[in-house]
Amino acid sequence: MSASAPSSSGTDTAHTSFVAIPLSVSYLGIGSLRHMFEVGAGATIAMVGEGGSIGNVGSASASTTLVLGTVTTGYRFQPADGGFLFRGGLSTFIGIPDAPVIPWPYVALGGAF
Repeated sequence: MSASAPSSSGTDTAHTSFVAIPLSVSYLGIGSLRHMFEVGAGATIAMVGEGGSIGNVGSASASTTLVLGTVTTGYRFQPADGGFLFRGGLSTFIGIPDAPVIPWPYVALGGAF
């Protein structure tokens, strides 16, 4: 990531990095073999480099690491014998400073085998 802005001496450029590692566990046992309600929980480890921030955490002079909780609820269509797969739902991040709960909708299309 980088950003630039004009200044009196030319253009200043700032750089930062962002890495997120999601870890979660899901349960798919609610529903039939084709139509399932999925629930899950876990954590996302977010690392922000020098100059970046998440909410009000982070600074221009140091790296920051946050552990955010996640809760997932959604619908899954998946034929038992394989074929087209569809998922849709809401994954919620918990624990970001200045925004304690952030809902994040998702849709996934693919194949099951």
